Amino acid sequence: MQDRNSTQKGIHSAMSDKPILIKNGRIPDRKSGKLIASDILINGGIITALGDIPQKKGYHAVNARGNVIFPAFTDLRTHLFIPPYIRTEDIRTTAAAALAGGYGCLLSAPHAPIPVTTPEQIARIIAASGQLPCDIIPVGSMTDAFGKASDFDTLISAGAFALADDSSEDSGLIFRTMKYCAENDRLLIMHADTGRVQGNFSDYRGGGKNGCVPEDVRCATILTLAAKSGCRLHISGVSSGCSARLISIAKREGVNVSADTSPQYFSMTSEDMLFYGNNVKLAPPLRSRKDCEMLIEAICDGTIDAISTDHCPVTVSEKSADFENVPRGMLGLQTAFAVSLTNLVRSGYTDLFTLYRLMSQAPAEILGRNAVIEVGAPGRVAVCDIDKEYEFTESMLRSRSIVRNSPYIGQILTGSVERVIM
Repeated sequence: MQDRNSTQKGIHSAMSDKPILIKNGRIPDRKSGKLIASDILINGGIITALGDIPQKKGYHAVNARGNVIFPAFTDLRTHLFIPPYIRTEDIRTTAAAALAGGYGCLLSAPHAPIPVTTPEQIARIIAASGQLPCDIIPVGSMTDAFGKASDFDTLISAGAFALADDSSEDSGLIFRTMKYCAENDRLLIMHADTGRVQGNFSDYRGGGKNGCVPEDVRCATILTLAAKSGCRLHISGVSSGCSARLISIAKREGVNVSADTSPQYFSMTSEDMLFYGNNVKLAPPLRSRKDCEMLIEAICDGTIDAISTDHCPVTVSEKSADFENVPRGMLGLQTAFAVSLTNLVRSGYTDLFTLYRLMSQAPAEILGRNAVIEVGAPGRVAVCDIDKEYEFTESMLRSRSIVRNSPYIGQILTGSVERVIM
């Protein structure tokens, strides 16, 4: 059992085989819809008691100081760099950023950084996860670098939790993959936007009249194919308001689909590119103010099930290139909770329980896991100060020194992960 103090001042770990007693915390109670005062006793990695629990000899005590205790967050899209393909940051610094952000489980993107198509790659991800305090769940890529279908059975047998695709435009191959997933009860994860320029819709900034067309066409296509195949589909990285509406319609029609978006798409718009420049060259791109508003509406009405970070480290030198050659991506693990709390809860759009659903409960359930605070549940929790206001600075980043691609540096945020217990 590890007690990791993940304040913005640093992450400190202390091994302990003793039961951990968290005193003076507040936990989200699903029945009442309120925060209730409660201590938490964790023994052997499992929550064994809740309520007013007296301190006993042999307990390792943690004072939550009245802060809110959430189940540790789950990220449905983290870009990992697995040896021997270390381009920016390694898996240990990614894990450090994850813990600082309150995350206990990361779903790897289907390339690390090349497409994950072999059992050897899956084995390396599993081995790396075994050395870290947070779980890393491997995902197999639907296609290789040349667009050829992977050997699905081999990937699943090697330990891939799901199959995923970021860029294929081959509807026939997508449908065959969906049929395979339906027949083998596997999740298929499709990115909302292929990141490619299509036809005349090449306005990267996405704020123009036709900027969202590639994403909307892709979402319409894969939703139609999912309805025909009966597969369990998850759409990651939704940024378009129209795409959110298509997902809402599909859900009402009984399509087995879930979806996530990332904080950048409801906290920034294409206009912010004028200020943040290369740091917010993303895939999908930032969208218009209307898309941002529609996305927040979709979050509040349950169309969007989860918040993912799409954490993608890019070096300072790479982000300093001319715009056309800059790699897409930004850091997200450390700031997702604070940006979401600031822009969704503090702005009055929704409440803390919806944020709990978006970051803890729903993403864990999509992975077939349990993320609740109750007796018998896993004792993996994040202690969060929901009232703390601070400037997020470059010195707080846990990524390697060559990676600093966060537009939130210098912003005033509310909400801090004070401690993670795994």
